[in-house]
Amino acid sequence: MTSEMENIVLSHLRAIRAAQGELCGRVSSIERQLATIHTDMALIHTEMANVRGDIANTHRRLDNHAERLDRIERRLELVD
Repeated sequence: MTSEMENIVLSHLRAIRAAQGELCGRVSSIERQLATIHTDMALIHTEMANVRGDIANTHRRLDNHAERLDRIERRLELVD
């Protein structure tokens, strides 16, 4: 191979390496962002589970209040 051909090949290889290095950096950035998204999703799932628990407790308390109200209405003979 001539010196000129070698220089062309080397310049192309350098360009390919530079592009590959840039892509590796971009992939690393995407991986970090994806890890952050996964963490945020896990936190969201935890918060949703807490909200569901709070809703269940609220329903239980409302049921207890409804039972108490029914008993009070019966004692006061407000219902048949």
